[in-house]
Amino acid sequence: MFVAVWLLYAGDRLLDGWFGGEGLEARHRFHQRHRRGFLVAIAIAVVGLVPLVLAIPGEILRLYVGLAGLLAVWFAVVHLLARRRALRLPKELAPGAFCAAAAFIPVWASMGWEHRKLAVAAAAYGLLVTQNCLWIYAWEHEDAGIAEAHATTQWGVRWLRPLGVATVALPIVAMPFVGVERVPILLAAALAAGLLLGLDRMRGWLDRTDLRAAADFVLLTPLLIAALLR
Repeated sequence: MFVAVWLLYAGDRLLDGWFGGEGLEARHRFHQRHRRGFLVAIAIAVVGLVPLVLAIPGEILRLYVGLAGLLAVWFAVVHLLARRRALRLPKELAPGAFCAAAAFIPVWASMGWEHRKLAVAAAAYGLLVTQNCLWIYAWEHEDAGIAEAHATTQWGVRWLRPLGVATVALPIVAMPFVGVERVPILLAAALAAGLLLGLDRMRGWLDRTDLRAAADFVLLTPLLIAALLR
């Protein structure tokens, strides 16, 4: 999953740089400046990914293939259709849905779709990833404004702090109802959401590139929770 997610992000940045024109962020310019190195790394990663994919059990792989098809359609719409027709898309919502689905597919395939308690944990994780994207968008467009964004992004940015508090509170409130096995997932989501709120308080001390890196870094809170459990 790490290799696949890196491929998606690197490919997305290269496509953004290829089609983006003047509206490029630092991360896009970095990928464009080193695109040959990234293309070589992508080719190596694809070769390494093949045996890993072939080792995935069939019932899980079928779900991943379906998700990959939806993701391919989304990439085509974002990088081809939307740019040519100047469409506004809910780009900050999509990562939450795709990341939650990708992370929880193996368990759903093993335990069944009726596992509602797991769906609560998946929703908390998806909401956290959406928050991550909204915070990054707000920090990067603090000066330029958000008028060009999709309506969902505009609404999310305007209500970002209350949403951030809700993203901390809701997993905590849900803990007694999901079973002890899923409490670490909700705890990690609540902790990461709290760290995002803390980063917003520190945004005057960090430049945008550092803020973005830190916002992604706080998504590693499950590692801290796993270490505490051990």
